[in-house]
Amino acid sequence: DIKLKLLTFEVLADYHPFETSNFRLTGGVMYNGNKLEMNAKPSVAGLDIGDTNYNSTQISNLDVTVDFNDIAPYVGIGFGNAVKSAGFNFVADLGVIFQGTPKSEISVTGTAANAAAADIAKEQADLDDALGSFKVYPVLAVGLSYRF
Repeated sequence: DIKLKLLTFEVLADYHPFETSNFRLTGGVMYNGNKLEMNAKPSVAGLDIGDTNYNSTQISNLDVTVDFNDIAPYVGIGFGNAVKSAGFNFVADLGVIFQGTPKSEISVTGTAANAAAADIAKEQADLDDALGSFKVYPVLAVGLSYRF
């Protein structure tokens, strides 16, 4: 099973460097509540952890959680001004969230949970290495606003 939880809130400020253009620079902070949770149970063939295959009598459950920094800076560029003129306005943003290195945690349950500690540590190191390139998260947003 895989569950992806997406939850972000932002506090942003726009700077319009050109008075006659809708181009803008945006900066601020985001609450980054995004999280990935995974759960695996061994099949008949077993479950490979590290370099060892564990069957369902040895490992009954494997849980993996990937989490990010709760507060993350945001910078971006955009087009549009939601408050400049009355009526409908189109807005678009392209930016990045600097969420830091993701943090992962692997845990297992079963009779071989303690014996599998070295294999779990190897999997944890491999996962952390694979997640190392996800420090920056790209953001593309489009929207429509209406001003009375």
